[in-house]
Amino acid sequence: DTTPIVSDEYIRLQEKLKSMGVESEIDQRKILNSLDTTGICTYAACANVIFARYLNKPFEFQKDFGFSMTRTINGKEYLNSSELLLDMYLYFNSDGMGGDFFTFDEFGKLRISDYYQSNNGTHIDTENQFYLSNYDSGVEVAELNKYFADKEIDLEFSNSHFTFEYDNDVDIKGSDSLELAKSFIIKNLQEGNLVTLGICRTPKEFKLISTINEKKIKTTNTWNEGEGHEVLVTGIDNEYVYVASWGQEYKISLENFANNTFDINALAITNSSHESTNNALEEAIQFNQDISRSGLNKSLVLVKVKELVEKLTQDDSTVPLPEKLSNRTIKKYEIDTKPFTLENVADIYIRLKDDGFDVSIPRLYALMLKINNEKNI
Repeated sequence: DTTPIVSDEYIRLQEKLKSMGVESEIDQRKILNSLDTTGICTYAACANVIFARYLNKPFEFQKDFGFSMTRTINGKEYLNSSELLLDMYLYFNSDGMGGDFFTFDEFGKLRISDYYQSNNGTHIDTENQFYLSNYDSGVEVAELNKYFADKEIDLEFSNSHFTFEYDNDVDIKGSDSLELAKSFIIKNLQEGNLVTLGICRTPKEFKLISTINEKKIKTTNTWNEGEGHEVLVTGIDNEYVYVASWGQEYKISLENFANNTFDINALAITNSSHESTNNALEEAIQFNQDISRSGLNKSLVLVKVKELVEKLTQDDSTVPLPEKLSNRTIKKYEIDTKPFTLENVADIYIRLKDDGFDVSIPRLYALMLKINNEKNI
């Protein structure tokens, strides 16, 4: 039997591709195998920035991207990084973005370009894939912002880029790379930006030392990442820069940066409209307009309930009017009998939305609070 043994996660992504029109299991595997190639690190670095922007906002993420922000595996919750990476990879390498690998036929089905099938037929020939960052200009901000715009997400990337080149014992920039790297990283981490580090295969190798077991070391001369690799910077102290890669944390001695070649990106995501509001009522109205009744998840709605209620207690906005519901509806959904808890607000909200009621979280919260106060008089 030559059928490969694959994980549940792999099967889940195969099903996603099938829903997009990739019926052939062979083609599904070609696409997924190509996600494990040189260059995908540039996607992973940007995906980390996106996840950071949606920290504690899983419902907003699901609304914007169309799939869950997290996955529960063996009782533990993990970021749904594989699905986000696949979504980004398909987008940036499709013909609509000037990519070469994927196209959509007249029926809207995803197809792999025949020209870029690999010789052995196991994956896509990724030599000409789109890279989300490059050594000369840093992260491809314009392309990432188009990704947001096409999804109608009100966000945009900004990037500060620093490159240090050292070639044949000549300091091309005429500056000390160690001090520049330290100040750039510290400044941007303090400002709350996410920092990525691009390291290259050079005569003076970079050593990535596992923080769990210092005997486990990967170097730019022995890794399987080709000529360069992009990692996420998680911290810095007087001796090391700490980075995340391959699902683990590593540290790189600051001495490695002295007279070496590397580039650093400082990334931030902001609202593209450059407008924000702390008014909980306005946010609730927008939330109520955007929400879909299909597939509501109580835990995600509960996050939103807690978030909005917290804002209602902090800002000076007008207290919301109680939701107007008939006595019959109030009785049917046990609004007047269930204990007044945020969990019950979320539960009743979902039931009402599923049954077609046009309700908002703050006004339902106000109604249940009013009924609870009247019972305690």
